[in-house]
Amino acid sequence: MTKASPAKKSAAKKTPAKAAPASASKPTQPAEIAEYLDYDSLTLAQLRARLRTLSVEDLTALLTYENAHAGRAPFVTMLSNRISSAERK
Repeated sequence: MTKASPAKKSAAKKTPAKAAPASASKPTQPAEIAEYLDYDSLTLAQLRARLRTLSVEDLTALLTYENAHAGRAPFVTMLSNRISSAERK
């Protein structure tokens, strides 16, 4: 009977691990969203085309990523402006 208990415990531990990939489809960390969008390869025009599809949380993560990595003024300005306009809605 003691052998059955550890098996049940290990099965219970596997259940939360299965839930993790579902959250992986919606990245929220700056590096995750940047990788998901292939952000580093986007031009300013390509980023502008995707802005309306992103949540404020995603936009904020991208702004954090941009400031920590390249810090390109046009990208920072565009992301900041989009965050402001999205928050007003």
